[in-house]
Amino acid sequence: MIWNRAKEMLANCWASYGTGPREPARVFLLANRPINDVEIAAVGVYSNGSHVGILHRQVGGVRFLHLCGHDSLVNQVPNISATPGHAHLAIWIAPKLDPSIIRNIAGLCRHFVFQEQYGDFPYGFSHPRGFFREIGGVNPFVIRPHTVGLTCATFVLSIFDYACYPLIRYRTWAIRKGDKAARQRVIDNMRQMGKQHAERVIREVGPRYHPLEVAAATSSNNYPVSFGTALRLRQRLEVICRRWGSIAP
Repeated sequence: MIWNRAKEMLANCWASYGTGPREPARVFLLANRPINDVEIAAVGVYSNGSHVGILHRQVGGVRFLHLCGHDSLVNQVPNISATPGHAHLAIWIAPKLDPSIIRNIAGLCRHFVFQEQYGDFPYGFSHPRGFFREIGGVNPFVIRPHTVGLTCATFVLSIFDYACYPLIRYRTWAIRKGDKAARQRVIDNMRQMGKQHAERVIREVGPRYHPLEVAAATSSNNYPVSFGTALRLRQRLEVICRRWGSIAP
């Protein structure tokens, strides 16, 4: 009982004061603020920090739009069940944007899900800036020539980019040791990706945008967020996740 009370106090402190003097109180644990509190749209991140997507309100309630893999763009009731050994949606972050802009982002999400075959979305490591030529219209989306696909993290970035409010400052992002190996592991585990598409994906170069860094950038007071600031915010996000047993040290 004492431990549960301590966790409750910690969650209330987090919700009230944010991560520090420069970060707002817009990061919420589902144990403290349920999904139904998402008024228009927000960024949601999984308990282990490995997956990110966009929560948006539509007819019927809040849904989670996220790219799960190649040809697997999914819009579903968020999975918030804490099952041992399985990741689940644990945190949501409200962007610091004017409500009219957030409504635009939610509207862009609905353009995907209210069209047939919206799930046939390509996976890849293309740059998120300018990835979409058009969202909506006759087709749910049109991508620019010479692009291959997106990840769960770059899908979120590209939606904010299309709404003309980029979350991060791309030119500051660094290529890190281990990025190439991490990409190869993703391709090896994605069995539904055909050989031809996999060959195109592996030829792509550029920095890796980590899901937790994208989620952390959303928590900033000012956009776009530089690479260094995103790393600092990621560390603070990891701290609160570890306290709740979401991310292993």
